[in-house]
Amino acid sequence: PMLGVNSFPEYIEWLKRNPARASFGTTALGSFTHFVGVMLGNAAGIKLEPVPYRGAAPLVADLSGGHIPAGCGGLTDFLEHHRGGKLRVVVTAGGRRAQAAPDIPTAQEIGYKDILIEGWYTFFVPARTPRPIVEAWNRELGAVVNDPAIRERLVTLGLDPQPGPPDAFTERMVADLARWKQIIDAIGYKPT
Repeated sequence: PMLGVNSFPEYIEWLKRNPARASFGTTALGSFTHFVGVMLGNAAGIKLEPVPYRGAAPLVADLSGGHIPAGCGGLTDFLEHHRGGKLRVVVTAGGRRAQAAPDIPTAQEIGYKDILIEGWYTFFVPARTPRPIVEAWNRELGAVVNDPAIRERLVTLGLDPQPGPPDAFTERMVADLARWKQIIDAIGYKPT
């Protein structure tokens, strides 16, 4: 709110007037929070310089204090502060608006068609875990996530639960890894 912008296009206009402040905090270098910030800047024609933070809490503190003009992290990192008016989330990288934040547009909605990054949380088991055990765990976890009270709590936190079968996750993971390789190569990121 200190910047006086209410949308991502307004933020881009602000950056054009304040090019020396074209940086953003990221909750982790080499993560999607780093790459999404760079991708958004590139898509808008502005080179945004990532500033690494050791997690969301110090980034939120510096954003709230006006020490850095913008930040990129998971919606769950910022949603409570957005709702409280301490920070303003101006865009997400998901394929649809988050259930918990229908007021926040996606990058695709505002014209950045190539920006689509959806994070996920999953449970892994050792590689040789018998299929019946994997399926039993999947059924139980699905039941928990689909419990109305649990689902409501997850949505309130900014998550959009999408439980599914292990094979569908495997397909998604393989596709995401291939896509992330393309994104990282296009950005030119080299781990140090």
